[in-house]
Amino acid sequence: MQLFGGIDIGSTTTEFVVIDENGEIVFKDKTLTSGNIKVASEVGYTNFKKSDIGDKEIVSIVSTGYGRKFVTFANRNITEISCYAKGAKFTHPTVKTIIDIGGQDSKVITVNDRGDVDEFIMNDKCAAGTGRFLEMVAKVFNIDVDKLSEYSDRADKIIPISTVCAVFAESEIISLVSQQVSEENIINSIHNSIAEKILGMAGRLKVEQDIMFCGGVARSKGMVKSIGRLFNSENIIVPHDLDFIGALGAALFAAGL
Repeated sequence: MQLFGGIDIGSTTTEFVVIDENGEIVFKDKTLTSGNIKVASEVGYTNFKKSDIGDKEIVSIVSTGYGRKFVTFANRNITEISCYAKGAKFTHPTVKTIIDIGGQDSKVITVNDRGDVDEFIMNDKCAAGTGRFLEMVAKVFNIDVDKLSEYSDRADKIIPISTVCAVFAESEIISLVSQQVSEENIINSIHNSIAEKILGMAGRLKVEQDIMFCGGVARSKGMVKSIGRLFNSENIIVPHDLDFIGALGAALFAAGL
């Protein structure tokens, strides 16, 4: 069995994936980047060596993500846009559009039938439309970020949110609370406003079905629901390994698949 590795160094988390020659994931690991790319990049590989298959050699490793050029043990690096397209198309061949919302950036990618990138747009300059914004909302309400969807599910309306800027949104949320707007409706409306931000980004591209939603924020059922509603899709694909699509794509490049 030949093994190939992919490492995705994001601003918030780092994922490491090892696949066999058929593209099957045989090992995966996730750790916080915590501002130290070198340390974060080595965690997954170290944990792999400690695993049941750690005695086997990895033939080739490809790095991706914003810290891809700093992975000293990678054989080469490839942009996350290409790796997300590769990973998404491999796991779900019908995918035409990929939405990735991570901790500190968001991107929309369109791919053709061969899996090549047609177009993409990326937001990495502002917390709007990212997981960081949802973390801020959870902090304001003193709610675990994983529980936000439970509140959103109980909402009965969507109200206009004038900003999704993390700097100003806290004041607006506090103002809505003072107007006795329920937490459920505020949180639901915030999910909707983030989805609107993503839709605005995607409006510059030719978005087609099927749509995959990946990245850590895709764990939020409230966000999946809002994305589906605004993108007019009843079947948003959320992959099983939603955190590892970029790392998988890197590993697939390493394997030549």
